Amino acid sequence: MKSVLSLPNLIKLSMKFQTPIYAPNSQLLASGHRPPHVQVRRGYFHDISEEGQDALNVNPSAIRTFLTTQNIDFKQGFTCYSAACTQCRKCQNPTAKKAKIFINSATGSFNCSECTWSGTWKQFEAVVDAFQHGDPADSEKNAVHSRLRGLDDASEAAEEERRLTHCLTSLSAAEFADLVKLHQIQGLKMSTLMELGVQVYSNKRDLFFPRYHSNQNQCCGYKRMIVRELPEETVITEQIFPKEAGVLGLFGWNLIPKKATELVITSNEFDAMIIRQETGKPVVALPKGISLLPVEALPLLEQFSKIVLWLDGSGNRSWQAAKIFSRKLDEKRCHLVSPELCPTRALNAFQSGTEVNGIILKARPVSHKSVVTFGSFRSDVLNELTNREDFSGLRWQRFPALNRILKGHRRGELTVLTGPTGSGKTTFLSEYSLDLCNQGVKKLLIPHDEWHGQVRNSFLSSATDTVGQF
Repeated sequence: MKSVLSLPNLIKLSMKFQTPIYAPNSQLLASGHRPPHVQVRRGYFHDISEEGQDALNVNPSAIRTFLTTQNIDFKQGFTCYSAACTQCRKCQNPTAKKAKIFINSATGSFNCSECTWSGTWKQFEAVVDAFQHGDPADSEKNAVHSRLRGLDDASEAAEEERRLTHCLTSLSAAEFADLVKLHQIQGLKMSTLMELGVQVYSNKRDLFFPRYHSNQNQCCGYKRMIVRELPEETVITEQIFPKEAGVLGLFGWNLIPKKATELVITSNEFDAMIIRQETGKPVVALPKGISLLPVEALPLLEQFSKIVLWLDGSGNRSWQAAKIFSRKLDEKRCHLVSPELCPTRALNAFQSGTEVNGIILKARPVSHKSVVTFGSFRSDVLNELTNREDFSGLRWQRFPALNRILKGHRRGELTVLTGPTGSGKTTFLSEYSLDLCNQGVKKLLIPHDEWHGQVRNSFLSSATDTVGQF
C-alpha cells in the first residue's frame, strides 16, 4: 500500500491550534479550574508550505556563497544576514542610505527595512540577478510590487479598523472599572493602555490592540478581543488581522527606542503592558502567543544583545515554546523566565504581589559560558574554514612556508614543536621569535632543559646573522 504522507504532502499540511490565552487568576490556573462565567478561546490558521519548501533547500553556507558570487557585501547578525537594499526606487533614493535587506540565515526568507520588500529565498535568487543588471523582468517586478501593495492594504485596513474605535478617556470611571473587571486586568492603569495604543469599541467591551513592524508610526495589523454574552457564560475570543498571510507585526514595537539593546518578549498583550508599566523596559507581545514567532519579526530584533522571554507560564507547552524561540533568536543572547522562577504570567504575578522587575532580573541565560555544544560553534568552524585568510594572524617575514601551514602567529593559539636532541628546535625558535620581535611582538622564553646561556647565545647568533643581512 502506497503511503500518501510523503514529505511534499507533509510540508503542505497546515496547522490549527485552539488554546486558552489567559486565566482570570493564578490560583484558578494552578488548580485547573476556570470560572463558569468567563471563557477565553484562541483560534488561528497558519500555512507553512512555502516556508517548509524553502527550508529544505537553504542553509547558511548556500546563502553566503550566493551573496559572495553576486558581489553583495553583507554582515552576519544573530539570526540574519544584512545587506544594502538597492532593489526598488524607494531604496535607491539618497535619503534611504540606511535601507537594509535582512535574510534569515535558517530559511532564507527576507525583507527590507525601508521598502518592506519581502519574500522567500527562491524569490530572492530569482530577482537579485536581474536587479543587479538594472532591468528586472516584468513578472518579478509585479511580484515585488504586489507584496508592497499587500502591506499597504493591510496598513490601510488596520487604520480603518482603528477609526471604528474610541479612546479610553471616552469611558467614565465606572465603565473603565467594568472593563478592567471583565478582562481581569486589575492593576493596569488607563495611561498604560493608552500609551500602547489600546482603544475600545463602541460597545465599551471589545478592545483594539495595534501591531507595528518597521514603520513605528503606522500599524500593520491588529488584534480585537471580542466579548460575547452567551446564556450561561461570557466568552472572550480573538480576531487577528492579517489572518493567514502578510506581516503580523509586534504589539508594543512603536515604543521601542532605536538604540535599545535589551528587550522583553511576552505571549500576551496584558503581560507586556504590566511589564512596561512596572519596569519601563522595552517590551513586545507576540501576535499569536506561544504558537508562533513570526519570521519577518527576526530582523527587527537584530539590534538587541539581550532578550528575555517571559511567556505564558501555564504549563510545559509554553516552556517548550520559549526554548524553541530562543534557538531561533540565538541562544547566546536569550534569557528565560522558567516555571520554577515564576509559574504564572507577568500580570498574574503582579496581581499576586510579586515584583515583576525582580523576576526579569533573575531570568536565566539559555546557554552557559562554560558549556559548549557542537551546534553552538559549528557555524563558526565552517566560517573559519571557508574564509581562512580572514582568520590569519601576524605573518612571518622570513618563513613563507610556515605562513602557509600555520597562517601566521595568532593570539590564543598554542603550537607545539617537537624533535630529537640536536635537530635545531632552539635555533628555529630563536629565528621564529626574532622575526616576530622585529615586528613589535613581545616574547617570553622559559627554557626547561637548557642552560639560559645557551639560549642567549642562540639568540645573539640569530640576531647577528639578521643584522649582517642588512
